[in-house]
Amino acid sequence: ISRGYWGWLMTIYKPLYDPSGKKVAFIGVDLDMNQAMSDINALYAKILSLECVIFSMMLAMIYTFITRQVIAPVKQLQGMLLYFREHREKQKDIAITTGDEFEELYKDISDSQDIILEDSTQLQDYLGIIQRMALQDELTGVKNHTAYENKVSELTAVITAGTAEFAILMADMNGLKFVHDVYGHEKGDIALKGMSKALCDIFEHSPVYRIGGDEFVVVLTGRDYMNRDALVKKLAPYERVRDRSAYEPWTEVAMAVGLSVYDPLADRS
Repeated sequence: ISRGYWGWLMTIYKPLYDPSGKKVAFIGVDLDMNQAMSDINALYAKILSLECVIFSMMLAMIYTFITRQVIAPVKQLQGMLLYFREHREKQKDIAITTGDEFEELYKDISDSQDIILEDSTQLQDYLGIIQRMALQDELTGVKNHTAYENKVSELTAVITAGTAEFAILMADMNGLKFVHDVYGHEKGDIALKGMSKALCDIFEHSPVYRIGGDEFVVVLTGRDYMNRDALVKKLAPYERVRDRSAYEPWTEVAMAVGLSVYDPLADRS
């Protein structure tokens, strides 16, 4: 999903094969997402409004609680201390029973604070998990297309600053359609996981993204960028056509790979 001159679009690509099974072209379809994104933004606005209402109610409740349970006892205590100062000579022979309400109030507040802090910590943990899930491919565990778009924005900023130094590796699985058609999508999932693991094992210092059904991208920076030639050579055993006669062809890692190195003299994006 992207936003450009035509507004919000969802673009879907599918490969086109000839009768021999050779991939000859890609078919692309653009779907209008303007209404959907408008509905999503409207939903976010409603959620934000609801959060504001809830927050206001919580503030009102906290203010009421503090007024009744803290300010009033403190004023009462101040009045008692003032009375004691004014009549300290008379109080020598008089026993005053006040209870310890302020101490109990302090304990209640402390207990409530501990609970609030604990809940806040759990909420932060949950938000972290949700954020990771939003940027993670559910099947393979690598980063997803949304995370890749974020990375593209990050790289664009680095290019604009004139400090970019990276390479892009694209890997496309060979024979996934064959595995799906003959052995089912469950075995296809195993094949995708195997390919993902191979890429992660080789490029252990670089983020791996699943940007499509069987398409993966690796952004090489730092150590992996400097050693890119040696690392790409490690992919050579996997650059092959899937053996359809194998006993379990879905366990075979088979892919097509391409690498492009950013050239500041020629590239602008």
